[in-house]
Amino acid sequence: MSKIKAGVLERDGAELDGLEEIDTINDYVSAKGIVFQNSDNHKIDTSDNEIVFTDPINSAKKLSTLLQAESHRVLDQLVHNVSENTYLEVTRVEGKVSVIIWWLTPSKNTKVREIIYNRSGGKLSSVITKQYNDGVLAETYTETITRTGDNVSSISGVLS
Repeated sequence: MSKIKAGVLERDGAELDGLEEIDTINDYVSAKGIVFQNSDNHKIDTSDNEIVFTDPINSAKKLSTLLQAESHRVLDQLVHNVSENTYLEVTRVEGKVSVIIWWLTPSKNTKVREIIYNRSGGKLSSVITKQYNDGVLAETYTETITRTGDNVSSISGVLS
């Protein structure tokens, strides 16, 4: 990767003249936008005082649109707002995990997430993941496992 030299006007309070190597930790770079791979198909730009991301699949999207709940939901994501210090409860049936519940505290008053493992003939047949917001069920994702003999042939999922 090459170092960039640009007209740096000021650094650490001192005025500078001429081209300077950009300090990637401390310098700001002012530009209309950023274009990737020399193509307008992939760029970060501004419009109406907002950041706009452009790519060939999603076209141009303003940051504020991407951060709205419904737009954000379609992105691959980890579940948000899961406390790192939640209380975990694991239930087993005949030695196999059947339910895992994350509780907000050991008092088990507020569920955070629940995963239910269903079996048929001793084999996993579905996984139901329930996500809670402030203890209220927010969404459920059900994965159904289809088998051909002993082998998994497909897994399909439905969000509700």
